[in-house]
Amino acid sequence: MAKINYDHLTRESLKFIVKKALQHTAHKGLSGHQHFLITFRPDHPQAVVPGYILESHPEELTIILENHFWNLEVFKDYFSVAVNLNDCEETLHIPFNSLIEFQDPSEDFILMFEPVYDEAGEAFDEEDPFEDNKVVSLEAFKNKTTKYD
Repeated sequence: MAKINYDHLTRESLKFIVKKALQHTAHKGLSGHQHFLITFRPDHPQAVVPGYILESHPEELTIILENHFWNLEVFKDYFSVAVNLNDCEETLHIPFNSLIEFQDPSEDFILMFEPVYDEAGEAFDEEDPFEDNKVVSLEAFKNKTTKYD
């Protein structure tokens, strides 16, 4: 019997919202006082972050997309953006699975994420991050007199 993994579906839906907000921004820019605060795990295996930044912020890094960012591109599993870090333009590749928080303070909007690790707690699992967590079967909620074929 197939089970529905609601934790995984919810996480994917929230990442979809971030992707759409970033795609909109990449095409149309930000309006007025709008800006994003994006916190992520720079130690994610697919993250591309300069070594000096990773050394000083190994577990969590927040970037602000407001006035000084360039070349924002959104892909299926990550986005890339050039930002000013320590007076240098640096291009970051940020996997959506590495997100901890996405904020748009101008809209009082915050999404919180819990980065997903494999069983050893060391690497990120990109395939099925919630395999063992709160998988709910709808079988218990089916009307016993109704047949589903």
